[in-house]
Formats: sequence, C-alpha cells, structure tokens
Amino acid sequence: MSLCSPARARSAAGNPLDTVFRLRDAQLAVLEVRPPTISCGGGGSLRHHMGVCGRTSRSRGTSLFEMLVAMFLMSLILMVIHTTLMAGINYYRTQSATIDVQQSALLAMSALTNELVESNAGSMLTDMNPPTIGIVFGSPRDLTGQVNYSDTKLQWSKFVCYYLDVVNDVPCLMRTERPLTDFPGTGDGGYPPPISTAWDADFFRSTAGHKAKIVARNISRLESTQSFPLPILIEASVYDRYQFKVELETKVTPKN
Repeated sequence: MSLCSPARARSAAGNPLDTVFRLRDAQLAVLEVRPPTISCGGGGSLRHHMGVCGRTSRSRGTSLFEMLVAMFLMSLILMVIHTTLMAGINYYRTQSATIDVQQSALLAMSALTNELVESNAGSMLTDMNPPTIGIVFGSPRDLTGQVNYSDTKLQWSKFVCYYLDVVNDVPCLMRTERPLTDFPGTGDGGYPPPISTAWDADFFRSTAGHKAKIVARNISRLESTQSFPLPILIEASVYDRYQFKVELETKVTPKN
C-alpha cells in the first residue's frame, strides 16, 4: 500500500529519492500486530501458562466404600426412627386399652350396685350357672324409673336382670326388666316380690328380645353369691396383642 502523493508518483522512474519516499511511506502504513499475552495468575506469557490453564478441572467421584458407609449410617438412623415410632404406638395402644377396660368395669359396677342397693335381700337371685350368668332382683322403680308409694308404703313394680352375653363377638354386661304383672304369685307390689328359681338369668335372656340393653362392653366375668352383704366381682378385659384386665370387687347391702 502506498501513501505517496500523485505528484511524487509522476516523478521520473529510477529516481533514488522516489524509492526512499515509497519505502518510508510503506513502513508507516504497516500496522504492527502483536499476539496478546494471557495471564493465569502470577504473571507470565501465554506459552508459559498453556500447560496450567489448558487443563480442565474434573470432580472426584464417590467410591464404593463411601457409598457403603453412607448406606450403613442411613440404615442406623432409620432403625432408630422406626424403634422410636413403634414404642410410641405401643404405648398409646396400651394406655388406650387400659383406659377402656377401666371405664367398662367402673360403668358396669356403678350401674349394677346402684340398683341392687334399692332392692331387698328376700327378692334377689344370684345365678352363677351356665348357660347364662346373672343376677335377678326386685325393684321399687316402675318402667319409667319413678319410685311409687301407696300410703307411705313403697310399691314394688318390676324385676331387673343383669347378665353376661356376647354381642358382635364382644362380651357385654346386659340389662333387661319386666313388670311384676308378667309373673303370677308375686303379690300386689306392697312387699318385696319373691323370685322363683325358674325365673333365672337364662329365662330373662331368652325372653328379653329387643328390650335388653348393653350396660358395658368387654365385661368377661361376673361373680356373686347368695349371701349378704352381697359380694360382687366384675372383670373387664381386652385382647390387643396382650391381655389387659381389670377386676373390681365390692359388697352391697340392699336397703329396702
């Protein structure tokens, strides 16, 4: 590339000055291009650092031994968590079962003794023989639950029977009642009605029908004897992997 003027270009050929001017102008027109120097830290040229900066970093992989150790630790953690959860679940089930049997036993004992105490020793039959175990007694309350008097004299109105039965595979304490008018020879209600041995717990169970009501569930045992004060034993139990059992005992003295 020439930067000489047209006048100088038209000068005579072979003139040494023209040649000098052309060389000088050509040198001015050339641009010096130098390769860039890349630094990777610490100074130095590109050639010096090609071996360092040209290497690509590679992440180190996980070895089989490290994976086995991690799996072992994770198994220990899961085992501890599982053991803790199972202990909590078992404790909850145990406490629930214990509370259930306690409530059932208390409910059965309370209902039975509250009515027995209103009865009379001469109007009571304890039937501890299979197929039906129960207690039959006279009650001064009528079918509506009211106590009636005639000239200040207590009037007896019905027979009540508590007995054991199984409902939907669950042992229960049942209650049923029948008016004295269903039983000939029991008097007019002016005195405690006598009970025939034919009117035992099995008789009331077989004739109760839909009138029988569940007093308490999970009642597995009822015991008593024909003596006074009347001993009462009630057992409530639940089977949930283990047996949970509660026994309550008391003595009742009929006051009428």
